[in-house]
Amino acid sequence: IAAPAGTPDEAAERRARFEAATAAGLPAAPLGTQMPPPQRFAELLAAGLPGLLGAPIDVVADVPHKLTRRQAPDALSTTATWRAMQVFRESRSELMLFSPYFIPGETGLAGLAEARQHGVAVRVVTNALSATDEPLASLAYERYRVPLLKLGVELYEVSATQVQRDAGQRALFGRSRAQLHTKLAVVDRRTLLIGSLNLDQRSATTNTELALVVRSPELTRQVLAWFNSSERRDVRGSYQVQLRPDGGLRWVALLGEGRTEVSDEEPEADPLRRLRLWFLSLLVPESLL
Repeated sequence: IAAPAGTPDEAAERRARFEAATAAGLPAAPLGTQMPPPQRFAELLAAGLPGLLGAPIDVVADVPHKLTRRQAPDALSTTATWRAMQVFRESRSELMLFSPYFIPGETGLAGLAEARQHGVAVRVVTNALSATDEPLASLAYERYRVPLLKLGVELYEVSATQVQRDAGQRALFGRSRAQLHTKLAVVDRRTLLIGSLNLDQRSATTNTELALVVRSPELTRQVLAWFNSSERRDVRGSYQVQLRPDGGLRWVALLGEGRTEVSDEEPEADPLRRLRLWFLSLLVPESLL
């Protein structure tokens, strides 16, 4: 980059300046304690990757020029998000959605309402405000909590604090900061959709996304084991958000083995931070989140 930058400094000098400028930054989060060593992957490759599951896969992907086609009549129906929604419509008994940023919009809300009308149990897992790395997206999601709960959708919010209280997840993540990053949908515990797309407006209209549709009940079971404890309704490391009789919200910490803690105030929420985010949210349209 020396020529474009127009600097005569040697690479070592630039490196030294970079290290000095970033030394005061936050230290990198430590890795979880159960990450397999690189040589283990080499051994598995040499052995022909034993234990792999075979399953049919479909690929859904956006075209590279998606952004320039936003005004085209068929713009929405050709996106990866739209095709993912068609997979969701295959559900007959249960639809589970895992998305770090969850902003369904009116179209997504209508789709979930249709699923509920057909008796499909819908469960959504996303990050709590305290766990997200995109707080404005979390603030936009909050506007949908009450409408979703009124539809009968189950809402779960992943919390770093709750993850650390779960012995199994604590062993997995170690001292690293836990948050949901998986973009995953599970249809009737038989089909997985996993890839890059969040269930938000930005993935639907702006970003170019890619996802795999994997039809494998066994792989689905293995994946859900990472999130579910022995109790079917426990999503580990999370709060379940519920609607109170007076229309307010309640957060239930799921501690496993049927144990819970209940709060009528949003856990781990800083009021001053929330106020700052509210002012910022006035400047950012939901379509960009």
